[in-house]
Amino acid sequence: MPRRVSDMVAKLTIALGSERVRPLPVLQHDRPGALLEKEWTAAFAGFELTPPQAFMLRLVLDRPGLPVRELADAMTIARPTATRVLDGLQQRKLIRRATGEADAREQRIHPTAGARAIREALNAASANVTRRLKQLLGPQVFEQMVGKIRTVRSALGGAS
Repeated sequence: MPRRVSDMVAKLTIALGSERVRPLPVLQHDRPGALLEKEWTAAFAGFELTPPQAFMLRLVLDRPGLPVRELADAMTIARPTATRVLDGLQQRKLIRRATGEADAREQRIHPTAGARAIREALNAASANVTRRLKQLLGPQVFEQMVGKIRTVRSALGGAS
């Protein structure tokens, strides 16, 4: 069994003989997660948002008024992590926190007008990365990868 993806690509090239195989950039890297992070970081750089902030903001825009706990659960991150991400969004004046009606200890998160103003562009940036990854990996591999990530998250109980 080859130790590195590049070894597998080389063996595949040899096995196919004269047909040249152009390996995908994602598969040539020892750390595909780092390349994915780079793609998402570049996509959201124009908004001055980190990928977690952009993902959280998109969720807040889609489901305004959710409590922090539900936002953390939806993103499969710990509540303190969600709070730090929300702190960054609040500093950028993209969200506001409101006290819950039933429980004063609960904070509900709402998008600001500034967040609503960038919603379409933020969604377009995300769609472009998704489209690019599907092109690089192929739709079937992309869907399998997403499915495996969801399976791992579920097996770990959604904790990060």
